[in-house]
Amino acid sequence: MGTGSGNQSLVGASNLGILSLSSSGEVTQSAVIGATSALFSGAGRFTLTQANNIATIASSGIGSMSLTNSTNLIVGTVGA
Repeated sequence: MGTGSGNQSLVGASNLGILSLSSSGEVTQSAVIGATSALFSGAGRFTLTQANNIATIASSGIGSMSLTNSTNLIVGTVGA
């Protein structure tokens, strides 16, 4: 979905296959994210506290993460 060095705010996305998001800044959201899998990377702080619907998440080198998910969540591998 995107890469950024500053703060980012997601307005929501649904029916995504793989969401890949990298940031060195603050990442927040204002609407639900729906994705089969999501990969978060970069030194940013990810605050995703809507009732998200993500099946599998993975992260690499992130500063911190706060995630709310409305379904069962697998912490695993995303992508190739």
